[in-house]
Amino acid sequence: MAPQPGWRTQALSTLLAGLLIVNGIHVPAVAQDSTIEIAVVSGEGFEIASDFPRNDEIVVRLQDSGGRRIRGAAVFFEIPNGFATFVGGVSAVTVISDDDGLARARIAQRGSRTGQFEITVSASYQGMRGSARIHQSNIARQAMSAPHKALIIGGVAAAIGGAAFGLSRGDRRTTATLGSGTVVPSR
Repeated sequence: MAPQPGWRTQALSTLLAGLLIVNGIHVPAVAQDSTIEIAVVSGEGFEIASDFPRNDEIVVRLQDSGGRRIRGAAVFFEIPNGFATFVGGVSAVTVISDDDGLARARIAQRGSRTGQFEITVSASYQGMRGSARIHQSNIARQAMSAPHKALIIGGVAAAIGGAAFGLSRGDRRTTATLGSGTVVPSR
């Protein structure tokens, strides 16, 4: 089997490094930034009523210290228990960043716990690591007050009653708009 091109250079480099180490000479490795920068594209500050079905997408963009987007990084999203779940009913999910350095996780269901919480995001790629936090909150749904319910029911009843009155007159058509309580004669 013939040696591959460049084998001599690689062999000499390995031999030289070995000789330097044996003689106590330390050759520092090339410094490499090991930080992944994570920018939140979508999801920061969402404020959602608890127990409400959602289809919100959390999106982050990964790049290295030189601003180059990172494709193929493992990105881990985690929500504290009780606040929400991702698709599949899980509180944690790992995805791979795409060609644009984007990683996406979809929240499928809000939980029963109310208050502020943080979704933690961590990423790793070829020895580099990074993390971010996304702030969200679940707010308690407010029950509709009795006067508000009465106004809605009264408006619907007025619209239906007006439509019935207009239909019974027979001489002119009447248009009723549901929910507004207004009756407008047609021209």
